[in-house]
Amino acid sequence: MLLSAIVDSSYQPKNTELTKKLKNKSVHSGIKLLKRYPRKGIEVLVDLIMYELINKQRYTQDDLLQFYSEIFSCFFDRSLVEINE
Repeated sequence: MLLSAIVDSSYQPKNTELTKKLKNKSVHSGIKLLKRYPRKGIEVLVDLIMYELINKQRYTQDDLLQFYSEIFSCFFDRSLVEINE
C-alpha cells in the first residue's frame, strides 16, 4: 500500500475519519487497531505516514521515492529496493 501510494503519485486518504481520531491518540491505540483489524490498521498507518510526509514535511515525489528506498532497504537487500535506477 505504501509503495502504491508513493509510486502512482495519486495518494488519496482512505480512512479520513479514523485517521483523524488516531492522530490524537497514543501509538498503543494504533497497535491495537493493527492487531484487531490488520487491513484497516495498515490503511490508517499508510494514511498517517503519507499525511506526515506530504503535508507536514512537504516531500516531493523524489523525496518520497528516497524515503521508500531507505525504509525497505532496512528489510531487504538494497539491490531489490532500488526503484530510482
